[in-house]
Amino acid sequence: MDTSRPLKTLATPTITPRYLSLQDASWVYGTSRSSLYRRDKSGHFLVRHGARTRVDVQLADAYHLKLSEKCKERLH
Repeated sequence: MDTSRPLKTLATPTITPRYLSLQDASWVYGTSRSSLYRRDKSGHFLVRHGARTRVDVQLADAYHLKLSEKCKERLH
């Protein structure tokens, strides 16, 4: 084996999914699934995909960034 060249490594880019399941989103945002439903009263980031409810990551991130720090502390 030729050791004079470094081995090629496959760099897997980090891909942010467009939608998350409620369980995954509750883990990411540090909250429960029921509080995700309560926060989405006006249909901001929950999307129906057939029989499943998914969380739109871009809209949820934008909503989460708009919250004040004190509000984020109360939600966790």
